[in-house]
Amino acid sequence: MDQMSQSLTDHLDPSLQFLVAPIIALVIFIIGWVVAVIARTLVSGAINRTGIGRKAQSTGGNIGKSIGKALFWIIMLVVVLLALGQFERLKEPLEPLYGMMDGVLGAGGNIIGAVLFLVVGGLVARVSKEAAQSTLEAVQVN
Repeated sequence: MDQMSQSLTDHLDPSLQFLVAPIIALVIFIIGWVVAVIARTLVSGAINRTGIGRKAQSTGGNIGKSIGKALFWIIMLVVVLLALGQFERLKEPLEPLYGMMDGVLGAGGNIIGAVLFLVVGGLVARVSKEAAQSTLEAVQVN
């Protein structure tokens, strides 16, 4: 981003150079907002189509909508930090927030790995159960 900002600044009239950072920040914010809305919609729809989502809806809750909203705001937090980082005067005050976000997002890989581990474990358990039931039915064990 800094290279793009520097390239634009070099080619602009000196009286317009102060507009580069706000324009880039606005573009980052708009693109980030669109990505966050799409992610919220996809996650909400996917969760509501699963067994967990349907069970939660039958009790009056909407877990898909809640998780989608949480994802939306997490993405928007990152987007706002990226957009504000385009302003030279805000880079130093935002450093602690960047460090915090690095730590939080760094844990994301572990969380995704744990979820995949649970999904694969559930599939293996289901297949094992079906295999055991079929075997026991074949030898007619009650």
